[in-house]
Amino acid sequence: CYVAAGLRRAGFEATVYNAEYDARRKTLVGNTNHLDVKGLLEQKQDYERRLHDDRDPVWVEVTRKLRRYDPDVIVISVFNVTLTAGNRIAAIAKRHNPDVVTVFEGAFNVGIRSAVDPSVAGDFGVMDIALRGEPDESAVEVVQALARGQRDLTGIDGVSWVDADGEVVHNPDRPHITDLDALP
Repeated sequence: CYVAAGLRRAGFEATVYNAEYDARRKTLVGNTNHLDVKGLLEQKQDYERRLHDDRDPVWVEVTRKLRRYDPDVIVISVFNVTLTAGNRIAAIAKRHNPDVVTVFEGAFNVGIRSAVDPSVAGDFGVMDIALRGEPDESAVEVVQALARGQRDLTGIDGVSWVDADGEVVHNPDRPHITDLDALP
């Protein structure tokens, strides 16, 4: 994860946790035949059921991990198919620690998952900050600002955030990274 690598390079502790990892499957949608509509529908129905079941092992594990690590900031990567789960993770984190800062990023098109702009599709009821575009540099600048006790993120490009008045602020877009070799 480039965001975690960038945070580590900037001197922050960063832990990567993949809540959707399943050792029995090789992809997000498993080994389902994508032409098997019945199989895909069954998989979607199972996903929807599990998504809203507090006793599901995934949510029990997520809650346990959040309690154990007790992060000050949590960065949640979301895609169009995982945005609802991301909102749920943020809500669990806020229930455990109302002061945790929840940051969503979802700017890339990875495999079969489509990119999603969390500043448009995310729930600012549980999301404090959305990283738009390429999140690598924005994430580091956001965490640096938070570490200084700064909650006003006006000067950080590529960020949407909730200000002290509860209003969502959309900062200017961040330019694309031109030197990919500079990424960690």
